[in-house]
Amino acid sequence: NLGDVSYDDTTGVLTVTGNFTGNSASPPQVDADASAVEIQNLINAEDGFSASGTTVAGTQALPADVTADVAFQIDAIAEGSEFNNVQIQFVDLDDAAADDAATASFDDEQKILTVTYNSQAATPTNRDYAAIATAIDAVQDDEGNNLFTSTNNSGANAFVAPEPPLTTGNSGGEVLLDDLVFQLNGASGAETFNFAGGTGQDQIAAAINLVSDSTGISAGTTTGQLQFTSTAYGSEALINIDVINEGTSGTFESSLAETRATGVDIVATVNGVEANGRANTLSINTSSLDLEVTVDDGSSANFSFSITGGGALFQLGPDVTSNQQARLGIGSLSTGQLGGANGRLYELGSGQAKSLTNDVNGAASVIDEVIDKVTSLRGRLGAFQATSLESNLVSLNETLANLEEAESSIRDADFAQESANLTRAQILVQSGTNVLSLANQNPQNVLSLLG
Repeated sequence: NLGDVSYDDTTGVLTVTGNFTGNSASPPQVDADASAVEIQNLINAEDGFSASGTTVAGTQALPADVTADVAFQIDAIAEGSEFNNVQIQFVDLDDAAADDAATASFDDEQKILTVTYNSQAATPTNRDYAAIATAIDAVQDDEGNNLFTSTNNSGANAFVAPEPPLTTGNSGGEVLLDDLVFQLNGASGAETFNFAGGTGQDQIAAAINLVSDSTGISAGTTTGQLQFTSTAYGSEALINIDVINEGTSGTFESSLAETRATGVDIVATVNGVEANGRANTLSINTSSLDLEVTVDDGSSANFSFSITGGGALFQLGPDVTSNQQARLGIGSLSTGQLGGANGRLYELGSGQAKSLTNDVNGAASVIDEVIDKVTSLRGRLGAFQATSLESNLVSLNETLANLEEAESSIRDADFAQESANLTRAQILVQSGTNVLSLANQNPQNVLSLLG
């Protein structure tokens, strides 16, 4: 008894059970002196495989002496989980009167590839393995792209349909090769996901998007790969993938471009001054400019702009200079302008993208942004009124009061009386000066007499 052969279509492993070292083995064994031919015959008896190798009788049957190939295999060329595990259905017309070549068609809704052939075709090339391979390789989608490819290791031999089931396996890619458990952390929170082997990337993306409001992370497959995207912007945005457990056959963790990524805030310079950046909003507040700008979502392009004026001009001092003037302007508060990165206020209308019936969470985010924008604008107006206008008004009123008091004092004065008082004061000063001069002369006279 030479041994036993089994094939696991899940792992793609062909197992030959036997004793290749000459030691006893149970159940069935392959003797150490068995020839490669005998091993080949054993493998060839397994449906769907062909074996090749050393064929000299008596050659020791080591595993390296024999190569086993799938006699006929069908794989997906097109990428996508929808091309994984496509069922292959062979239909034999068994009609000696017909001599048509083999054909194949794909039902994308049922995920079935149907191959129709005639084992009784008069022309051998219409019923061999090569003819079946040609029919399968010719299957295309509406855009003319080939969907499947066949591996034919049986040459021009008459085709014998493999025993079902026969599928494309995971050749379409983009599926988990083993069970996976990972935790996904975003700006809004964390969630743990548990997927079984064979789960497609579209299913993974759908599960992540289902709870994106609680993690702040969305997923998509538009690039042909599973891609995680933060719904937030700036340094507070975060994507962190912590693989808790993955089967030994899994490649999810090793395929990740990175396990942690953080966003960056916008960087901008306005009039030579570095603006404050937070997420995708920049702001600047100087004596001559108060500005806040939000760039488009996902924008990474450099841009420049010039500000030549705008807003209302307030003269705060007596001199027409920039440090004694101030400008204040406000943006439009229409429904098309109120909002932010998550949408605009008009989108909450019936039938719009952020309406309560279409996107409750999105509507809440838009309302929060609208409230923040209106509150910020009211704060700006209030601060400008209190610190610039009202304080300056108080100062000007005090100056005006002092000037009016001085003018009143001047107007109320008696010019004749004040003139007489001035003359009197001048006479008194002059008289005092003369008396002091005479007083200073007396000591001089005494000294001259003593001398």
